[in-house]
Amino acid sequence: MSNWEYALTYWKGCCAVCGRPPGLWHTLAMDHWIPLANPDCPGTVPTNIIPLCHGVDGCNNSKGDKAPNIWLTQRYGPKKAKISPRRTAKEISS
Repeated sequence: MSNWEYALTYWKGCCAVCGRPPGLWHTLAMDHWIPLANPDCPGTVPTNIIPLCHGVDGCNNSKGDKAPNIWLTQRYGPKKAKISPRRTAKEISS
């Protein structure tokens, strides 16, 4: 199983942050949770690969190469920015 297949299975085929499944207006994009441009990036490894929705108001569109904590704060506020990316999408988006 590839890293991407593992991530899709782990996140049940949905966006790891908002929980959206692929649909008419968006797909799932393979995202490096810690961006490749970041010196602390562990690379393309299972613990750093997550599916993010891409398309109309997609998580991947807004995250880009931002650090996860900065992006989560901008998108969801400081309280939700403290949530680990390994928690369920429901905990992050509720």
